[in-house]
Amino acid sequence: MEKEDLLALARTTMPFGKYAGRLLIDLPEPYLLWFEKKGFPNGKLGGLMQLSLDIKRNGLTGLLQPLKNTQDGTARAMVMTPKEFLTMLDNTPEAVSFDQLIKTIDSHYRYTPGQFSNGLGDERIVNESGVNEGSCKLFAFARLHKLNKAQTLACFGRYYREDVLGHPHDDNHRNIRTFMKYGWDGIEFDSIILNEYV
Repeated sequence: MEKEDLLALARTTMPFGKYAGRLLIDLPEPYLLWFEKKGFPNGKLGGLMQLSLDIKRNGLTGLLQPLKNTQDGTARAMVMTPKEFLTMLDNTPEAVSFDQLIKTIDSHYRYTPGQFSNGLGDERIVNESGVNEGSCKLFAFARLHKLNKAQTLACFGRYYREDVLGHPHDDNHRNIRTFMKYGWDGIEFDSIILNEYV
């Protein structure tokens, strides 16, 4: 998949039919499935429609959406749905971004600050309400979706992959390092942190 194809997909509109004028990336999946059965149009349009369907199947629309622009040409920040984020986590955990997860959480869940602890015994860290909110949101999201230890660590993105794994003897990112050691056995919340918007 070439960058040029992604840009074209995010900027090209459907030229005909009931979705004329809609961006190809925004075409509904059932509509694209109908074309798959009947045959996509020839040429570049058909190729882009096939690409749109492939991306929808793989749950990667959130990766494309930041490329889209508003009508006046200004960039519009788009956010992955929880399902799209979890699909990316399953398929390409090395591409997961902590910032992307926080945007997803902030857009799809009501966050209520609360205290949480991480670790056991003398290595237990108590994070007071309103402190380390990024970690609090991440752990709450991971528990809500029953993520395992490896998946949860991947959600920290480059903080885990570069800052922690790349510097195993440092003492920064204590919540990540403590979770690496104790996993879910060490995580406790004193309240419900996330509620999904209906």
